[in-house]
Amino acid sequence: MKFNNQELKFVSQYRVTISETANRLHRARLEGEAERRSSVFTDLKPDHLEDTPIEDSAKQDEMLIETEIEDIQTLDLYDLSQVATQQELITDIYSSDLSDWLARLNKTQANKRKILIPNNAQVEQILALQAEFPNQTAAVQILAGAAKMSLNTAEPFYFPPLLLDGPPGCGKTELTRRITKILGLATSVLHLGAVDGRFELPGGHRSYRGATVGSLCKPLIDSEFINPLFVFDDADQASDKVYSNLLQFVEDKSFRDHFLDIEFNTQHTNKIFITNDKNSLPDALRSRLFDIAVDQPDSIQKKKLIGSIYSSVIRSRNFESHFDPNLSEDMLDLLSGFSLRDIRKNIEIAVLRASIDRLSCAPISLREQDFLLPAAPKQSIGFISE
Repeated sequence: MKFNNQELKFVSQYRVTISETANRLHRARLEGEAERRSSVFTDLKPDHLEDTPIEDSAKQDEMLIETEIEDIQTLDLYDLSQVATQQELITDIYSSDLSDWLARLNKTQANKRKILIPNNAQVEQILALQAEFPNQTAAVQILAGAAKMSLNTAEPFYFPPLLLDGPPGCGKTELTRRITKILGLATSVLHLGAVDGRFELPGGHRSYRGATVGSLCKPLIDSEFINPLFVFDDADQASDKVYSNLLQFVEDKSFRDHFLDIEFNTQHTNKIFITNDKNSLPDALRSRLFDIAVDQPDSIQKKKLIGSIYSSVIRSRNFESHFDPNLSEDMLDLLSGFSLRDIRKNIEIAVLRASIDRLSCAPISLREQDFLLPAAPKQSIGFISE
């Protein structure tokens, strides 16, 4: 990035605080207004500033500002010196997979990650989820508050580790899916009930055949952001050998992958645990999570959740111009007897079936014959009849 003479002159004359200027420029970039960077200097410039020759030190100021901006825009996920050390230690007895991983991590700027900071529109969209998820207003408010604080401080979007506890089908997973969509946040969903083996999360020791990078650090490496989201679903169904790794991942500001033997920065990582029975979690882990009880939705709340799922499906397929924005009351009644997970699957199928011969009649309203519904269960999951 180049600065014009007027900008350089101002920096030289008034020695603008580097961090303040860089922060303001960073905010402008985040909002897609990088072309207005010169106005940042204009706003700071006193009205009585007279024209003065550009000093040689202005070039140094330009370099300092550029460096500071880059430091603010990215954070280090790991220390490159660790990678170089590991490359020196490995021998031919280790797998080529390890060499490939280390080579990837040792590329220029490979350890840099962007900072995800929500904008005003995203904050408002999160707040609007209170109407769609009326049984999870506490969780929505925490997430919206974290987004608002991030926006105003230019710090990474971050919230304390959360525990969403409630019966199956009450919208816990759906809420995390919506948050991910709104923020464009890199998200790793780990179904802990299916995690088998103590090395799956932290990575296997490199001396073992078939060892590879763990399920906790691989998403960090793949993510372009320093503050991705980890969703630990079915957290109450994990084995005891898994919980010790989760405890370390939650409590510490860094986490070492056993395969790479490299420590990764996890202090900005967001974490949501989902359980049906929080009492099954070890006390040591549970005490470090902010516990939010998610109640079963009543009939009115469940219809709102169904409407939210329908909207999510339509948006995810870019079908807004082809389908009605809302389900009819009859369709809401039809679906209310099923779990939210079954509802999402059936809506996805119904949308495709309705598209066969009614696209020319857009916007399409879903009908009962579009669904392939089994008989409704006698006792619905995650729903209390009035």
